Amino acid sequence: MAAQLERRFIHCDRSPIAHEIARGRLLDAGAAFESFGVVAAEEIAAGEAQGEAIDVRLDTQAHELELRGVRVAADTRQALLDAGVGDVPVDATLDLVQAWCVAWRSGEPMAVDDAAHRTLHRRQLDVRFAVPPDARAACVRVYDVLGRIYTRELRW
Repeated sequence: MAAQLERRFIHCDRSPIAHEIARGRLLDAGAAFESFGVVAAEEIAAGEAQGEAIDVRLDTQAHELELRGVRVAADTRQALLDAGVGDVPVDATLDLVQAWCVAWRSGEPMAVDDAAHRTLHRRQLDVRFAVPPDARAACVRVYDVLGRIYTRELRW
């Protein structure tokens, strides 16, 4: 890997999930890098339309946000069945989540503050983030293994 050899490198991919997987591998390797992402407007719009598919629990007393999973649309469930992948639960599941991130809003410009991802060698996904005391809102983005992006705004 270029990072291990201390070489300069550029990674680009049209698929947001491929970008997230590469990002996770670089983080696991301890590589120093900057990430600049451009997501197509139609992908963001599709994700925002499916924002309610994200199942999260906000515990304001414990100052904790927990990802419970994503709900898969009926047409996607059927396509997976047709492809022989197997049945996907109707309820929210973490099995399909590749990565997720949260940007906390406290009046400043929004930037990703917390992120968790799976890699080939680390399948466990962190599902809880501490809520900063001054945060009044959050943007949650979930990347699933099918390459879909889900976005959900939370305010409290």
